[in-house]
Amino acid sequence: TITTTLCSKLKNDDIDVFVISFALDETAANNLLRSCASDPGNFYKADTVGDLVDSFSKVGGAIANVQLTQ
Repeated sequence: TITTTLCSKLKNDDIDVFVISFALDETAANNLLRSCASDPGNFYKADTVGDLVDSFSKVGGAIANVQLTQ
């Protein structure tokens, strides 16, 4: 419940949420994390260290051109 509430608040505030699941084989937990991501493409399931590195590279590429405004 806490995770779902937090994720909803972040997304309602137009904050892009990226989620990486690492070595997690639990379907329910992965579904929760997937639903937390602000977009289906913002969820990464990494089963190995190599997958984890690739996932962080993809997230880094996605946010590389982000500009913060007030």
